[in-house]
Amino acid sequence: CIRDSTIADTASIHARAFDLTLRTKGLLYNYSDIAGLRTEDALRKIFHSNNLYLENEIKPISIIKKKFALDIMQQELKLIPGFESFINLASQNYLLSVVSSGSRASVYLGLEKFNLINTFHNIICSEDITLSKPSPEGFLTSLESFSGVTKQDSIIFEDSNVGFEAAANAGIDFIDINNYGWLKLEQMLRGNHE
Repeated sequence: CIRDSTIADTASIHARAFDLTLRTKGLLYNYSDIAGLRTEDALRKIFHSNNLYLENEIKPISIIKKKFALDIMQQELKLIPGFESFINLASQNYLLSVVSSGSRASVYLGLEKFNLINTFHNIICSEDITLSKPSPEGFLTSLESFSGVTKQDSIIFEDSNVGFEAAANAGIDFIDINNYGWLKLEQMLRGNHE
């Protein structure tokens, strides 16, 4: 399982989209505290930390934030260095999945932009699950789609705290991509197949 922000730099784009959306609202938040959450869940967390309970505002603000993110992605989205060579090698020997808290529109935009849509055997987006990370639901949903593949046969590549929690909650080993980078992981993968 691969998270979409480990493929392309979507984290900085989502951080900017939140800033553009919330800058006039006077809300205090740190993006690292909401990274990896669905937009609606991130807004709930921001509102709660600011002692606001505005459930009716979440959907309209979420729509605005998602539009900002898609607009920025169309112009500026770039692959994380080394990802393309890693994924080309990995796809020769492994079943691959994307599990994302992002919307289907943003996930598919990125995968289509880089011609990666057919590299993955399944793609799980926020619309496919009821509970977002740190719930393991997305990872477990992905795993269920692979006949005969067990948790022990799987590994998750993640970059966010809620993603690490979700992987642990799923009982699946994970790699913190922040500690390695795709070029190092490709070298490790090549070492396993030589």
